[in-house]
Formats: sequence, structure tokens, C-alpha cells
Amino acid sequence: LDTPNRDEIITCVSKSLYYALNTHCLHSPNISQSYPPPSIPSNHSFLIFDEHFYPLSNNDNTCFTTIPTIDVITQFVKYLFLTQSLSPQVGIMSIHYVDQLINNNGLLVTPSNWRKLLLCALLVADKVWEEEVVCNGDYCSTYFDNLSVDEINEMERVFLKGLDVRV
Repeated sequence: LDTPNRDEIITCVSKSLYYALNTHCLHSPNISQSYPPPSIPSNHSFLIFDEHFYPLSNNDNTCFTTIPTIDVITQFVKYLFLTQSLSPQVGIMSIHYVDQLINNNGLLVTPSNWRKLLLCALLVADKVWEEEVVCNGDYCSTYFDNLSVDEINEMERVFLKGLDVRV
């Protein structure tokens, strides 16, 4: 069997997120103007993914009130794949995990949460797929100056709870 093409998977991951963002924002046009955002189901602490409250970086000028372009999403996905040396299979698994969060919890993907949701989905998928140890610290301050190990641990805990994973 051939190994999936990483560039094609990056494109698919980007398009899947872009589609979710557009779908959720079309059905809830004021999604980025209400607090707490409607993307936060009451039974989970998904607020940890909202960059209005917990930004990835202090130096980030990202606008969280509009849907990012497909190019912006692709650039972020590509950045994560390259910095973490992710395999294509991890991208496929990450989109499945995000879809599960949406379907199981009513979570909405928004301009303010898509990056942290993707980051955590890739982290969890990387841990499941890779035979080598994946450390949460590898995803933190080296690439995102505002993301601590404690915060990524909490993100992972909330993410896994949302997937109904019992560890």
C-alpha cells in the first residue's frame, strides 16, 4: 500500500475545517459576538479552546471575528505538520476527532476556537498513531508563546472527555 500524500492530507484537513467553520457560522451568524460563545456546550469546559480567553500567542494579530480564508487555515495546518513532523494518517484521524466532538457534543467550530481544536486533535491523533512517545511540551511554548504544558494538559483532558474516552 502507498503512504498517503502529506500535501493532499493537509489540503483535506484545511478544507474540512473551512467547511465546518462556514457551516457553523452560517447557521449561527452572531457566533463570535456572544459570550460565552454558543460553541461552548454547557456540559463541558470547551471554553479552554476559545482564543478570546486563552490565546495561543501574545504576538498573534489573528482576527477571531471572521472566518479565516482557506489559505490561512492551510498555512496553520502546514505549520503544525512541519514543526511536529506529523504523518498523513494523523491528519485523517484529527479530522475524525473534530467531527466526533461536533456530533457528540454539539460543539461549533468558530473563528476563535478552530486553531486550538485542531492543535489538540493533532496531538491526540499523534499519540494514538505514533509508536514513539509524544510529549505535550513538544506542542507548547517553542511554537506558541502563550501555551503552557498545564493548559495543553487541560485541553487534552477536555478533548478526551468530549470524545467520551475513558483512560
